[in-house]
Amino acid sequence: GEQQAHLLRGIQLASFYVDDFMHSLLHLADDKTRVLDAGQLQAHTLANLLQDLLQEFTLTAQLSNVRLRCRMGAQLVWLHPPTLQRMVRNMLANALRHGSSGGKILLGTRRQGDLLWLWCIDNGDGMSQTQLDACFEAFAIHGEAQNIPQGLGLGLYSIKQLSVQMNTPVRLHSLSGKGTAIGVGLRLTAPRLT
Repeated sequence: GEQQAHLLRGIQLASFYVDDFMHSLLHLADDKTRVLDAGQLQAHTLANLLQDLLQEFTLTAQLSNVRLRCRMGAQLVWLHPPTLQRMVRNMLANALRHGSSGGKILLGTRRQGDLLWLWCIDNGDGMSQTQLDACFEAFAIHGEAQNIPQGLGLGLYSIKQLSVQMNTPVRLHSLSGKGTAIGVGLRLTAPRLT
């Protein structure tokens, strides 16, 4: 009973995320530069918003022999929930795809001025400067996927496009053979933008 309920919850989450991914692709194809209105943003703490997503990726990381740690502050930030969830899904999938067995991933926050930066840091393959220069282009695929099937090369591209829609900055740091860190700057709740 308990095992079946857990499995059913996993199937429901997978179905939701496949549907969300298809809507995301359609949205990116239709209007990739549309900026969300400030009225569409909501105040959330990241730990609550990302709870289900983290549960799913913790299981995936365990199956790949990767240690996923989360260290998120309790500050309220303005965000569009589906947009941020898509961004974090792509950040974690990318970190898992290019990590190695026995590797580590940290999803954590750090405050800087009026922004709370959400960072996804891994100790995987990393990227060369040439790869970094092209990584936000559509269908850019770098390296060999270690733990999960090769993607379409849309993960970092969609993170960039979704950050434009949510009007939030993105930072990317990477060294070949040393890992990658990608961050999204989220505005703290006071004062609210109008």
